[in-house]
Amino acid sequence: MRCFAALELPAPVRRHLARTIEPLRRFPLRWVPEDQLHLTLWFAGEFDPSHRDELLAMVRDVELPAVELQLAGLSHFPPKGMPRVVHAAVGGDVEPVADLADQLTAIGERFDVPRERRSFVAHVTLGRLKSPFGALALLDQLEQVGATLNPKPFAVPALVVYESRLMPTGPLHRPLLQRALPQ
Repeated sequence: MRCFAALELPAPVRRHLARTIEPLRRFPLRWVPEDQLHLTLWFAGEFDPSHRDELLAMVRDVELPAVELQLAGLSHFPPKGMPRVVHAAVGGDVEPVADLADQLTAIGERFDVPRERRSFVAHVTLGRLKSPFGALALLDQLEQVGATLNPKPFAVPALVVYESRLMPTGPLHRPLLQRALPQ
């Protein structure tokens, strides 16, 4: 079983992101569908399904902070060199989000899920490059299109643990647990 934990984005924020990146859709990326946009906190990859209930019980016990975030432009990973992932940068209450990601990572380590080598960066993945063709032109457009993102703060509604199934049409995410964040 593949699973991950993420912060849910309010529907108006997902719609705004989808509309804003519309001019970028001409570039060869596998775009994340609007209804699947989220902020990943912890990715387990392949996870032993026999530990599912124990994992979910531990996530139920994590104290959740009230979090207000805002969109902070468009960028890419890796930050230097040829881009592989296009994302929306996130600002606002990123410290409690990073702390929550660290708590979830610590839970994952109890189930032999290795800690990510890179530091946590709050972001919303928008698409993954299928080909380097047009990547330099894409980089030129990211900043320009990203400047049109509305930086209005928004409350995060929920923490969700998803099961992720890889399908020929792209990943299918099914919620296993959803917990409302304090508002």
